[in-house]
Amino acid sequence: MSFQHLLLFLFGLIRSIYCKDLEIQTVVGTVGADNITYYTLGYEGPISLILHTLEGDADLYISQYLQHPSYNTSEYCLHSATCGIDRIDIPSSFKRPIGVAVYGHILYALSTYRLSVTLRDEVDLSDRTDEEIEADYAETRESINSYTQIPKGEEQSVFFSILWTFLEILLEVLFA
Repeated sequence: MSFQHLLLFLFGLIRSIYCKDLEIQTVVGTVGADNITYYTLGYEGPISLILHTLEGDADLYISQYLQHPSYNTSEYCLHSATCGIDRIDIPSSFKRPIGVAVYGHILYALSTYRLSVTLRDEVDLSDRTDEEIEADYAETRESINSYTQIPKGEEQSVFFSILWTFLEILLEVLFA
C-alpha cells in the first residue's frame, strides 16, 4: 500500500467517525426544458439539499416564503445553478415548510436528477446569542494561545522535526 493510499484511507476513516450527517430522504426525478418540479420540505434543523444531475442540467431554488419558487430573483431565498452537483445548506432558522424547485435548463429537453435531503450534525450558530458566541470565541482563543507557546530552547528542534517529516514524505513519494 502506497503512502497516498494510506492517507486517503485514514482521511476516509476519520471522516466516517466524526461526520454524523444523516441522509433523510432521496428522490429521483426528471424535469423538462424550462419546466419546474416542486417539492415541500418540512424537516426541522440544519438541512442540506444536494442535487445530483444525472443527465442534462437541473438547478435548485428554495424559498422560506413561497411554496412554488422559481428562478426569478424575487421568488427564491437561496439557489444553486451549476453544471455539476448543486448544494444548498439551509439553516434551522429558516421558516418551515420550505418550497423547493428543481428547474430544467432550457438547453436540455429532459434533465434527470437525484435530490437528497441530509440532516447536518453541526452546531447552528443562528440560534445563539452574541454573548454566548463571544464567550466561546474568547475561550477558544485562550486555549489556542496556551498550546502554541513554544519554550525558547525547543523552537529549533520543532523546526527540524517538521523539516525532517517533510523530507521523509518527499522521499516516500519520489521513490514509492
